[in-house]
Amino acid sequence: MHQVARYFEYALIVWFFLLAALVAMRTLSGDIMSSGFLSDKPGEGTAPERAVMMAVFPAVLIGYAYNALTGEIPMINGRPSLPEVPQTLLALLTGSNSLYLAGKIARR
Repeated sequence: MHQVARYFEYALIVWFFLLAALVAMRTLSGDIMSSGFLSDKPGEGTAPERAVMMAVFPAVLIGYAYNALTGEIPMINGRPSLPEVPQTLLALLTGSNSLYLAGKIARR
């Protein structure tokens, strides 16, 4: 069973990289509009809370994936399970989302 979990682990990593490559290719080709990701309204400048959120979210995902892949696999009822999310990653994600919401409320 442990070997099957490892195969799924590697397949999931490959799938994530292929998905990221697909999004990057479509963004570079112009199918996905990348202008305006960091602004609240078209033609406005960059909103700092959006920049923070767009930097922190991928960092949290990468941190959790690294923690899950390098740590020991927890077993629940004899089956492999995902590890708990570290409190530091939860604090980063909560903080960046709180800044984003505060910016949205303040700009109204």
